[in-house]
Amino acid sequence: MNSQELIKATSKRQSALGTLLEQMDIPEFRRDTTKITNVRWLARNLAIQNGKHPMFKTSMGLIRWLLKEGWIDTSHIGA
Repeated sequence: MNSQELIKATSKRQSALGTLLEQMDIPEFRRDTTKITNVRWLARNLAIQNGKHPMFKTSMGLIRWLLKEGWIDTSHIGA
């Protein structure tokens, strides 16, 4: 995957994760998935209040992908 494809894939996954997080019990400021600190926080804490949410596993899959595939800061792109 070249860098443009990775940026596009990252943006899509950040957007999808943001949509899922709107349905969950998450502090508002932690919903910004363009910040790596928030994604790391979500990886550690999402299950605490949302472990039984129907979209929990999907959300964790997106979080793991974002962390595993390497981080690309897309905040300057308007993701």
